[in-house]
Amino acid sequence: MIGIEGRTGVGKTTIARALYSQISSSFQLSCFMENLKGSYKSNESKLALQNQLLSKILNQKDMKIDHFGAIKEWLQDQRVLIILDDVDDREQLKTLAKELSWFGSGSRIIVTTEKKKILKKHGIKHIYHFSTTEAMIMKVMWYGLILPVVYVADKMVKILEDDE
Repeated sequence: MIGIEGRTGVGKTTIARALYSQISSSFQLSCFMENLKGSYKSNESKLALQNQLLSKILNQKDMKIDHFGAIKEWLQDQRVLIILDDVDDREQLKTLAKELSWFGSGSRIIVTTEKKKILKKHGIKHIYHFSTTEAMIMKVMWYGLILPVVYVADKMVKILEDDE
C-alpha cells in the first residue's frame, strides 16, 4: 500500500488520477474511488462502501453484498489497482483494504489523505508527502503548457516498481 498525504488543494487527487491513467492497464482490475470523506461507522454504511467498491471494480451495477468478507472473496486472486481518494477515517481503510491479503499478488492500493496518522496507523510504510512546493511547481508547469503531473507520477511509478 502507498499513501499520498498533504493539505487540501495541493494536488493529491490530480497525481492519483495521473498515476491511475498511467498504470491501470497493467492490472486485471482497477478502480478509482473518489471523495471517500464522510462517516462510515455503522455496519450498514460499511457494507454500502464495500458494495460500491465491488460494483465499480467488477463493473456490475446494483451488486448486493451481505457480509464483510466479500471483497476478499471476489478479489483475492485478482491483481488489482485501487485508488482510495480523500480518506479521512481509518475505518474507510479497514472497510475497503484492511490488508493486502484481500487482493491478489502484485496488487497496489494507493490512498490519498490529509491525515498522515491514518496511513501510519494502517501500517502503510510508503508515504509520499505532497507539499505546497510541488503544487506550485505543477501550476507553473501547467501554465507553461507542460503536463503538470508527469514528473510526480513518474516518481510514484518508480516507488510502485521498487515495492515489488
